[in-house]
Amino acid sequence: MSDFGSNKFGLPNAVNGRVDQLSLSERCWSRLKRFGVRFFNVVKPLPQGVGSLLALSLLGSTVVYAAVVGGQSKVWVSELGSNVGLSVDRIKIDGLVETSKELVVHAIQAAGYDNSLLGLDLAQAQKNVVDLPWVEGAELRKVYPGFIQVSIQEKQPFALWQRHGEVVVIERDGSVIDKYQGSFVTGLPFVVGEDASERAYEFVQRIKKHKEVYNKAASFIRVSKRRWDVRLKNGMLIQLPEGDFETVLAEIALLDHRSSLLSRDVLIVDCRVRDRIALRLPADLAEKRREVLKKRVEEYKKSGRQA
Repeated sequence: MSDFGSNKFGLPNAVNGRVDQLSLSERCWSRLKRFGVRFFNVVKPLPQGVGSLLALSLLGSTVVYAAVVGGQSKVWVSELGSNVGLSVDRIKIDGLVETSKELVVHAIQAAGYDNSLLGLDLAQAQKNVVDLPWVEGAELRKVYPGFIQVSIQEKQPFALWQRHGEVVVIERDGSVIDKYQGSFVTGLPFVVGEDASERAYEFVQRIKKHKEVYNKAASFIRVSKRRWDVRLKNGMLIQLPEGDFETVLAEIALLDHRSSLLSRDVLIVDCRVRDRIALRLPADLAEKRREVLKKRVEEYKKSGRQA
């Protein structure tokens, strides 16, 4: 007679080195059935309507994906922003001097903004504003619910530069800012010549020390990439030498103080040769001067004196 008992673990005892395989299988199957019953009793049916909601969510996700692929997402976002009260009421711009507000607004609109803060690509809008000719830097911020703050730093104009018949505005380093549009910038030095833009800052800083000449100057002309001429407002041309021209300017200022040289009817003050200043008069004045000198010579001869 074989008698099988169980140990403290609920497993059958071994007899003659064997385990009753049938009893072990029955016990395992019984435990699995009890676990299944407990599990399915815990899991309850979904509430009514949840299945429909999940289906609608899946459908909505599919539609949104299609909109992104089709390029319509920005339009939807913009319309959504307007509908929930995030439309742009105003754009405040600080730092404008030469740049018009219309140009800045157009640059922002080109970034996908359609009167909605949600639809505005802020990084692209800032890039568009910085690309404007007069703008050195810009900072844009969205201020909810409907406000765009724009802070602009403009480039600093130094001079007007004429090249190939066209006048442009330049910075100190000679970089071109924009075409000259009229009288919106005033009081800037006017430079002319092939490399005048690159040499202008150093030259103007030096000639500013000689106010007698600088204040009467209309333009500064670069000649053959070697030297400068100064055209005065009255039309007189001062031809400066290469190298040290400040000594010549000091001499001209002294002559102007003594005899009002820069206010006389003189066409050209030629200072190109060192230690010599030559004056060229207008043709009619030169002819009159020759007649005066000729008359004086004749008078001297008549009086028996040498001219």
